[in-house]
Amino acid sequence: MEKAVKQFKKFFIYFIIFTLVIVGAIITLFLVPLELNYSLSLVLILILVYLGGVVWFSPRLMYHSESILYFRLKQHQSPAIPIKHSPTSTVFYKKLAKSDFRPFYTTDGFTIFMRYVKNRKKPVTRRPMLMVYVIIHQDQVDYQDQHIVSQINRLEDSLYAQKKRITNYTIYIVKSGLTLSGEERKKCDHVTFSKTRLRSIVNINAFYEVKTKSLYFLYSNHFHPSAYYKFAVEELIMLVS
Repeated sequence: MEKAVKQFKKFFIYFIIFTLVIVGAIITLFLVPLELNYSLSLVLILILVYLGGVVWFSPRLMYHSESILYFRLKQHQSPAIPIKHSPTSTVFYKKLAKSDFRPFYTTDGFTIFMRYVKNRKKPVTRRPMLMVYVIIHQDQVDYQDQHIVSQINRLEDSLYAQKKRITNYTIYIVKSGLTLSGEERKKCDHVTFSKTRLRSIVNINAFYEVKTKSLYFLYSNHFHPSAYYKFAVEELIMLVS
């Protein structure tokens, strides 16, 4: 975490210095006795340089900012949740249906359920959200399996074809097994809570351990990297409880 903080501070300081230099240069141009058209041309060039700098700094600042939030989430991580029934079983399908999830695609390897949410009374769902629940049936299918990704993309296209707008995404990918291995734990700890412009993308990987009848995923009762991640965690806990 210290490295992420140092990197964020470094880029933030560079950005402040860059901003001050550009602002100082623009002020100087108006103080120096130059022809107005010439001064305005130079100001325009400086503004374009500044916008280019913003485009360059923004993703780097965002990356290190999200890294800091991720490490804080890991520091405050809460334990696996004990649940009675596996969230990957066919019995669980009925619970998904009661929560307005409907099946979109199924194969031997996995099944995709989807829910389109838009509730203006809640800040997180005020803008339309696509919620996806993926159940993996076979051990060899990975959380980042390209077939899963392509089917989720196809789901997006089908909603766009129905003139349904999507602003935010919440995606759950769930597997099960006898015991939670170290490798599976690492994969579950690989989460997403990115926000680009007005769009939020949350991706949570979860593993149901049959031996302990518990669901492991990365969450915290004390710290939330974003309001959207908090919403995703609360919805998942409510869904599996």
